[in-house]
Amino acid sequence: MSTPDGSGQVPNSSVVSPGTSVPFAQPPMLAHEGLPDTGMMGFDFWDQNILSATNWLDALDSTAFVGYPLSHMESNEQFFSPFGASNNGVHAMPGPVAATPTSQNRSQVQTESPQSIFSPRSAAVTEGNTSHTSFDGGPAEVGQYYVDGEPARLPRVKRRKISQSQPTPQADTTIGFSLQMRPVSTTPEQSPFKISAGTYNAILESYQRLCISPPPGWAAYGPVELPSVDILTLLLGLYHRHFSQTLPVLHPLSFGEDGPQQGLALAMAALGTHYLEDAGSARLSKSMHEFVRRLLLYQQETVSDGSLSPCWTCAELFNLVGMAYCEDQKLQQHALSSRHRLAAVFAKARHNWTSERQGPSHGESNETEFRPWIRLESAVRLAYGAWMTDCMFHYHFQTEHVLSLKDAQMPLPCEDRRWSATTEQEWKEQTKVSQSPTLNEALQALYIEKHLPKDCGEFARILIIHGLYHRMWEVADYLSNPMSHWEPTASRQASSDVLPSTPIWLPSIPTFTRWQNSACDCLDVLHWQANATIGQASGLEHPTVLHLHLARIILLAPHAEITNLAEAMILPSATRDNDEMLANKRLIQRWAIQHQYKARLAIIHAGVVFWHVRRYSVDGFHEAPAVALAALTLWAFGTFSNRKALSRSTSLQPQNKHPSRSQEAREESDQSDDASCNIILLDRPADDEIVQSFIRNGHNMKANVAGSDLYASKGPERALRQGCKLLASLRCWGISTHWNRLLQSLVETVQKTSTKT
Repeated sequence: MSTPDGSGQVPNSSVVSPGTSVPFAQPPMLAHEGLPDTGMMGFDFWDQNILSATNWLDALDSTAFVGYPLSHMESNEQFFSPFGASNNGVHAMPGPVAATPTSQNRSQVQTESPQSIFSPRSAAVTEGNTSHTSFDGGPAEVGQYYVDGEPARLPRVKRRKISQSQPTPQADTTIGFSLQMRPVSTTPEQSPFKISAGTYNAILESYQRLCISPPPGWAAYGPVELPSVDILTLLLGLYHRHFSQTLPVLHPLSFGEDGPQQGLALAMAALGTHYLEDAGSARLSKSMHEFVRRLLLYQQETVSDGSLSPCWTCAELFNLVGMAYCEDQKLQQHALSSRHRLAAVFAKARHNWTSERQGPSHGESNETEFRPWIRLESAVRLAYGAWMTDCMFHYHFQTEHVLSLKDAQMPLPCEDRRWSATTEQEWKEQTKVSQSPTLNEALQALYIEKHLPKDCGEFARILIIHGLYHRMWEVADYLSNPMSHWEPTASRQASSDVLPSTPIWLPSIPTFTRWQNSACDCLDVLHWQANATIGQASGLEHPTVLHLHLARIILLAPHAEITNLAEAMILPSATRDNDEMLANKRLIQRWAIQHQYKARLAIIHAGVVFWHVRRYSVDGFHEAPAVALAALTLWAFGTFSNRKALSRSTSLQPQNKHPSRSQEAREESDQSDDASCNIILLDRPADDEIVQSFIRNGHNMKANVAGSDLYASKGPERALRQGCKLLASLRCWGISTHWNRLLQSLVETVQKTSTKT
C-alpha cells in the first residue's frame, strides 16, 4: 500500500512515520491504560509525556459536575479521539439571560459562556430545567443524570430550536437607513462597559450631523430619535456576553469611569444589535454599522492619525468585521475594499504596544502594575485580532491578505484566566509566567518539537491555527511558481525544456506533501489537548474545536475552487466562464480521486463541523462560512469522486514487496472485527478505528450524511440541504443568508441537471 504522497506508507493509528499524517492517532502510552470507574482522579492530564501542560480554559470546579463521573464516557479510546465521546458534550454557550438575546433560537437548556462555564459559580446545565425534545419532535421529559430515574439522561448538548415556519430574517432593502427599534421590555444586562452622559451627547451630535442631516452623497436616515442610553447599554451588554468571546480584544477595565469613547461605544453597540431577538434587527444592524463607518471617515478627515486614541483603532476593527459579516452587500463591499485598514489597525496597535513597553508607566507613574498591563495586553490582542481577521477574510471571501507571518513578531496573548481577572488582587493570584513567545516562535516549536508553549491561552491557540494557514500558503505560493522548480545555472536554456509545461499539481510535489502532513500533525497536537479540555468539561466542546475541524478543510481541500465552481454553476449559461469552470472541475476531480486520503480526511472534519455547530454554536460571525465551506466540500467530494475510480487509483499505487512489521500489523488489524465496519456517519462522532479505516479504505465504505450515502446519486444534494438547514438556524449574522442562498441555488441547479440527464 502507498499514500498519495508516494511515501510508501498508509496512515495508521499507532505508528508515525515521516511524510505520513496521523490525524487521530492515539498516543501509545494511553493505548493500554484504562480510566478508573470513579472518574479521572489520579490521572495527570498535564503530564508532559502525554499532553502539553497548557490548560486551555479555566480549571473546573469539582462541584460543578457532581453526580456525573467521567467514567460515563463510552470508552477510554473514544475519550481520547477527536471523534469519540468527547464530541458528545455541550458547547460553551452564553448562560440564561434576563435580557433574552436570541432566546428563540436557543434550547431550553442553556449553558454558561466559554469563560464562565468553568467557574465555581456556574454549573454545566441550568438547574431545574429538564424539558427536552425527542427525535420525533415531541416533548420528552428526561433528567440531568441517570439517577433521576428516567430511561435516558439529558444530553449535554445545546440544541438550537429551528422553526421551519419562521424564515431567516431578511434585510429590508426597500427602506433606507433607520435606527428605529421596537420597544424593548427587558432591562439592560449587566455590562462592565458604561456610556457616560458626555459620550452619549457626542454620539447624539454625530448622529444629527452625519445621519439625520448628512453631507451631500450620504443618504439621510429615517427621522427617529437616537436609541436611549439604556438601549445602548443593553447592546453593550450583548456585545460583552456574545461577541467578546469570539474576538477577545477588549478588557472590561480598559476604560475609566467615563467608559469607551463615542466611536468605540457605537461600534460595540452595533455588534450587539446582531444578538437582538427582534426580526427587524437586520436593518438596525446595517444602519448602526453605516453610522460607525461615517463617523470613522469623518474622524479620519478631521483628526490626524497620530492623535487618534486606541479606542478609534479598535472601533475600526469592529466596524470592518460588522460590515463584512452583515447581510448588506454594499457594506460588505465597503469592508472588503477597505481591508487595507486592517494593516493600519495592526500597525497602530503594535506602535501602542511598543510605546507602552517603553513608557514611564512601569516605573515613574503612580499607577499600579495592573492598569499598564491591561493596556499592554489589550494592544497585543488588538493587533492579533486585526491579523486574524485579515486571515479570515482571505478564506471566507477569497481576498488577498494584507498581513503575513513576518508581521507576527509580538508575544502571543496571555492565557485566559489572567486576561479575565477583574481586580488587581485576582490578577496577582494568577501564576506569573515569562513573556509569551511570538506566533512565529510558537509555530516553530509546534512544527519541530511537536509541543506548544506552557500556559498558551484559547485565543493564542486559535491564532496558531491561523499561523498554520499562513505557513502553508507561503509554501503553496512558492511551489506554484514555475521558476521555483528551476535550478539556476550559467548555461543558456530553453524555458520550454526546463520549466513545467502543465499546470502544477501541488500534491504531486513531495515537498508540499511533507509540509501538508506536518501541518496535520500540528493540528493533531492541538486536537489531543482540546480533547483533554473537553474531557474535563464532561464533554462540553469549546469554540476552538470548530477552528480545528475547519482547518482540515482549509488545508486539505481546494475550497476556493469549490466555492468558485458553485458560484459559477448557479449563474445563467450566458454569463458563465466555461473555461474556468472546466479547470475547476478537473482540479476538484483530481483532488477527490488522486488525493483521496487527504480528501476523505477533509470530509470527515466537514461532517463534524455540522455536528459541532448544530450543538455548540456560540453565534460567532465565523460559523456560517464554516458551515457553508463544509457543505460545499461534502458536495464536491460526493459529486466528483467515484468508487470505481478510487479503487483503480488505490490499486495503481506501488506495493511494497517486503512489507515492514508495522505494515503487517496494520493489515492484521484490518482483519479484526472492529475494523470490518462498512459504514461511517460523517456528521456524527466516530470511533478512531473507523475514522482511520475510512481514510485508508473509504472507497469500500458508505459515507452517510443525514442518512444518505455521499457516494450515492442524491448524497451530495442531501449534504447541501443539511447545510441549508443549519445555516437557517444561524440567524445572528446576515452572512448566513448569503451562503444559504448560494447553497439553495446550487441544490436547484443540481436538481435541474439530474432531471435533464
